[in-house]
Amino acid sequence: MGTATHRDIVRTADGLHPISERADRLIAATALHLECPLITRDQEVATVAGLTTLW
Repeated sequence: MGTATHRDIVRTADGLHPISERADRLIAATALHLECPLITRDQEVATVAGLTTLW
């Protein structure tokens, strides 16, 4: 697990353009930085490269 700062997560979220909702981008970016799967049915979130989703 990396030592991501809030700024790193916000920068990653800013680049997640396939996700239209800002809060969802922040959640996905946090999961990416923590290197953990995200439980979601949201198809926009599931398209993020490198993000593992479960449902």
